[in-house]
Amino acid sequence: MFRGSQTPTKVAGLSNVTAIAAGYQYSMALTDAGVWTWGLNFYGQLGQGTTAPSSTPMLVGGLPAVEAIDAGLFHAAVLTGAGGVWSWGHNSSGQLGDASVMQRESPVSVLGSGASSVSAGGAHSLALLDDETVAIV
Repeated sequence: MFRGSQTPTKVAGLSNVTAIAAGYQYSMALTDAGVWTWGLNFYGQLGQGTTAPSSTPMLVGGLPAVEAIDAGLFHAAVLTGAGGVWSWGHNSSGQLGDASVMQRESPVSVLGSGASSVSAGGAHSLALLDDETVAIV
């Protein structure tokens, strides 16, 4: 299903890409149409409602307009145009910020507004807030 390449290869099906992010064996791209994901999907990190892998980019549904994306080890976090944060994927350390440790295979809203940047780490996520403070989400 997946094959490596020793030379740069254009990802089919994507255009007007404004941002990219890479997690552990999965990738994300942001376009004017929304957030696209592809790759392995052990913990729902593709945000497609399943743990099935995909070798081609698929649009993540259920998100409002997204301004920025970031890929953690096995989870993803996005910043919306309204300053909200949504996340999905692995959550054993609470890295999604939804007050649980349940894996989420579809996006969940974890911060309604007030963020200006988001960053997904190995097993945690951060948001830079409008008041120039940092929240662990």
